Amino acid sequence: MNVLQVIPYFVPAWDYGGPVQVAQCGLSVEPENAELRAQAILKLYKDSSLAEELGENGRKHAERHFSLEACTEKYEQLFEELCGKQ
Repeated sequence: MNVLQVIPYFVPAWDYGGPVQVAQCGLSVEPENAELRAQAILKLYKDSSLAEELGENGRKHAERHFSLEACTEKYEQLFEELCGKQ
């Protein structure tokens, strides 16, 4: 595996404790720390199974939370709440 093969699996994220930790879909690094970003990329480069696992987790998380169906359901819930229907 070369670096260009790792990049599609890499989910860059800043260290804010958000969905990366919850969905286990990437490696969280400090935004201004280039050394840590480089280490994260090398870690995924050296561990292709981890890269694939994180990529798959990210895809599943995106499908669950950002698919057309998921977004439609969220909008329906919002409209019902705004209109007083529950």
